[in-house]
Amino acid sequence: MASWARRACRFGLAAGGAGVAAAAWQPVACADGKTPVAAQFPIPLLGFGTACLGEKTTRSVLHALEIGYKHIDTALLYETHLGVAEALKQTEVPRDEIFLTTKVGFFPPGKPGLLGVPDGTWQAENGKGKEREGVELSLKELGVDCVDLCMVHTPLTSYLQMWTAYIPHFHCLRGWPRPITFMMECIGKTLIWLLEDPAKARAVRKETWQAMEQLVRDGKAKAIGVSNYEVHHMQELLEYATIKPAANQFECHPNFPREDLVDFCQKNGVAVVAYGSDRSVRPLSTVSAEAREFAPPLALVLRWTIERGICVIPRSGTPAHREENARVFGWSLNEQHKAAIAAGTLRNSPAYWNPIVVP
Repeated sequence: MASWARRACRFGLAAGGAGVAAAAWQPVACADGKTPVAAQFPIPLLGFGTACLGEKTTRSVLHALEIGYKHIDTALLYETHLGVAEALKQTEVPRDEIFLTTKVGFFPPGKPGLLGVPDGTWQAENGKGKEREGVELSLKELGVDCVDLCMVHTPLTSYLQMWTAYIPHFHCLRGWPRPITFMMECIGKTLIWLLEDPAKARAVRKETWQAMEQLVRDGKAKAIGVSNYEVHHMQELLEYATIKPAANQFECHPNFPREDLVDFCQKNGVAVVAYGSDRSVRPLSTVSAEAREFAPPLALVLRWTIERGICVIPRSGTPAHREENARVFGWSLNEQHKAAIAAGTLRNSPAYWNPIVVP
């Protein structure tokens, strides 16, 4: 797997759990029919993420399907397609009962040049302008003729944008001092403002979306969506889309609640899929002792997200954690839980990306 993607996600294999509002909980099976707010088609609220699972992918996905997960989220970037494919072959769950998502178009157009890519390996088929190649490779690796949902992985149209948007990773996941990353972000934003043409960026994204629409017409994907798109990217997309995006997947958790983006998507009929739920676990674990009598921190975060009508896609390489993460239905947050979450989080703290810098 690309080393930078692996390092960026290595903290995502956190433990999780579940609970009820005021009493000891009982295991609850995944609810297949539950869908997020604004869903255009049946997409399970609870999915299983596969980023950074590496050699654990097949057995992790196979176990997830066995215990009731019906939504599998992957991407060309993750290099987990082959492992997912093997799990799909081995499972007794029929293919038509599994909602399969992948993503393409992660990198900007062209080769990285001198800038390179943050901590990793460039993928030729995974850039803007290579959507068809990326999807065809994905389908081949997954061993399927069609995916349920295919997403444009990022709105990035230049490598300068990539480096600038990636800065939160250096602070949150690598521990770089905030003054240094703040200075880096200011420099990146200034260079983007001075050197880049927003109209050109929009043109690249428009061509990308047109290529995605053709994939639907060709039967390669049942639906298409986007990932890491901000409000201004969504506004732009809705102006020229002839096939409406089905979903927008982005970092969303109590530390980074994204009220404006969630509200815009849901009001415009675009389902929201949240990643990064584990990024709120550490602060919650230190201040929410009373709430944790009923539910471990990640369970609170997942339930908090689901109650906003948002899909969650937790990932784990540990069977017990996968089972805990699946127990998010059949109970609700009470006021104690909500107060613990409000007190224990760091508002507006992205851990992975800050795509707002992308024009």
